[in-house]
Amino acid sequence: MCVIILKDGGKPFPEADLRLAYQRNDDGFGFMYFDKEAGALVTNKGINYTIDDVLQLVKDLEDVDLALHFRIRTVGTIEDKNCHPYPVLTMEEDGHDLY
Repeated sequence: MCVIILKDGGKPFPEADLRLAYQRNDDGFGFMYFDKEAGALVTNKGINYTIDDVLQLVKDLEDVDLALHFRIRTVGTIEDKNCHPYPVLTMEEDGHDLY
């Protein structure tokens, strides 16, 4: 089962929990957050994230509400396209983002 973590901006999240989520679900990683300055949703995902990348991301975005997804393969191959977040609607095509 995949792990999804919602981290409140300005609140610390235990490093040990991030490490455990990554260790048990290491078939891909993705994240998303709303960039207030740009007025846009920022997303990224892939299979090449290391735990150090994840820890640095959480540190860099400490004050941001952040959604993190740790994938464990149940079906499909281990590749970027099978990682979350998936776009359902996009600003360009639908007038708003939904992931």
